[in-house]
Amino acid sequence: MIPEEILNKVSQGLASVVAKVSFQLWQEEKFRELIDFDNISQTEQDRIFNELEVSFLGLFYLYLDNLSLQLENHEEHEEKEITEQIKNSLKGGFLQLNRDLGIEEKFVKIWADLIDMRFKEYIEDFAGLMKEGIREKKLKDEKFRLFWARVQTITLDCLQHIRRGKLEEKDSLRKYLQEWVVNVDKIYSDAVKEMIFKPKAES
Repeated sequence: MIPEEILNKVSQGLASVVAKVSFQLWQEEKFRELIDFDNISQTEQDRIFNELEVSFLGLFYLYLDNLSLQLENHEEHEEKEITEQIKNSLKGGFLQLNRDLGIEEKFVKIWADLIDMRFKEYIEDFAGLMKEGIREKKLKDEKFRLFWARVQTITLDCLQHIRRGKLEEKDSLRKYLQEWVVNVDKIYSDAVKEMIFKPKAES
């Protein structure tokens, strides 16, 4: 088990990775072209950026939840417990990051409500995709099926919210978002190894 003080630092450190990758995507010229950045209001720009952040936070939550599942029968029970601790503190770390940036508490509360709403949606959609994936021969490997389901969940839900539910079959933003989600998933994997399991291995 991680002491609370260290847990808070780790969760905020991982939350800062979420903020960093969200901002990197936000700055991409291609992304801005696909959302028609120059022709939408500041309010709409802020809304879309918020959806990016909550989507990438949700991706991290699903990543940790899937990792915990894979550690179910692992010899090192402590690794599963640590993963569960980090998963359950991720939201709090992200909210504290916003407080530290000077965000007013009333807006932090709005963030908390949005995260709860989106996480519920992601978990339900992920479960549906996992059931669908079991029927696909190319998704027989559980680890790959978990990866596929979380990538599709975040890609499709993020796209739906950016487009306000107005989805088109050949929307170029879908492929672009999916490429980013795949890359960010790898960044999260590296961050977890560096911040959680590497210190444990060296102790």
